[in-house]
Amino acid sequence: MIDRIQYPVGQGGFYAEHHRWPGSRAVVYDCGAGCLGITPSLSREIQAFHDQSTHLDALVLSHFHADHLNGIHQLLAKITGGARRIFLPYLSPEQAMLVAFDAVRVAFEENGAAAIAATLAVVVPWTTELADRVGFEIIQVNDVQESQGEVPVEALYLGDLLAGRLDHRQRISLWQNQLHWDDWMLKFFCKKAPDTAIKNLLVALKGLGFQPAWLKSGRAGDFAKWLKKGGILKAIQSAYEVIPGADKSHNIVSMCCYSGPHPDERWHRHHHPRLLHTALWPVRESQEIDRRVGWIGTGDLGLKDEETLRQFHAHYAEEIPLVGTMQVPHHGSQHNSDHRLVIGKDLLLTVSYGSDNRYHHPDGRVILELQRHGAHVWPVTEQAESAMRQTIFLGL
Repeated sequence: MIDRIQYPVGQGGFYAEHHRWPGSRAVVYDCGAGCLGITPSLSREIQAFHDQSTHLDALVLSHFHADHLNGIHQLLAKITGGARRIFLPYLSPEQAMLVAFDAVRVAFEENGAAAIAATLAVVVPWTTELADRVGFEIIQVNDVQESQGEVPVEALYLGDLLAGRLDHRQRISLWQNQLHWDDWMLKFFCKKAPDTAIKNLLVALKGLGFQPAWLKSGRAGDFAKWLKKGGILKAIQSAYEVIPGADKSHNIVSMCCYSGPHPDERWHRHHHPRLLHTALWPVRESQEIDRRVGWIGTGDLGLKDEETLRQFHAHYAEEIPLVGTMQVPHHGSQHNSDHRLVIGKDLLLTVSYGSDNRYHHPDGRVILELQRHGAHVWPVTEQAESAMRQTIFLGL
């Protein structure tokens, strides 16, 4: 049995799966809400997670915006067991720089200079330092451009996976091959930021006195000191406004995650999976059993872009027929998705947003378009009763 929850944290993302058999596994995709400190709704739902599990086998971070990861310190504080792996999109030093500055830019836009210290705690290179403190291993997933050559069809077992790099075409098995084929899987998809945006931004920032070495481990103090200089934050904002593509970099590197059965038909013949929607407000009035038990999280990925959408569909071609539940990218923004997101009949789409968010997410036109094409849209806000809950039964 697997319990699946999209936690009601408002403007952010916090998804979890609690695998009860075989063995006990826990998977989390993103854990954040708001742009600064932990919101009351996020703190409440992190406690709800801890009430169900004190171990964590896989923490998947879609991208490096605070509203998707500012709760991970609290989440990991009470974790005592599990395979303890953190998956995140691979970033070159230049990509890391772009992401870090984007986080600074957003914090300044939201709340001014007071937000910078909080933002620096959740941007690259925090990952290695965090892993050292909490005893987790970091697995960086290659993007679609970086992955080359033949990749073995066999899955890697989560518990045996070593820290380092992972090809985005590889599948991760949670159940250590208890049968003669691979079982419940994780499979990732991500893209890198455009090289031109990185190059142009670096030139602009060096002109402001920035030194790339400041983003290396142990140099955050120098970086923060530079940011406090008069006019620097406004200059960073201006740099983003004149460099094409820079302001979208954080969404481009957002990593998707498929969590579901292996596409091998033997799995389905053996397990006979059934999906029970245990909390259906406000989508349907009655409970429904569905055999499409797969799920895809999309973070803030721009799936409205033609090439990105093509690569997404090609990458998940085998898994899409198994998917019954999926996240709407970027809280329902009109810039990130349209009706082409509807990949199956009666697809359940969750959209996580805050009721008072300044971006006016979700866009009503996007929601109506998704519904017109046959999707059921499930709004998940900070209200506790809006949580999306499903239970997957696996028969033998």
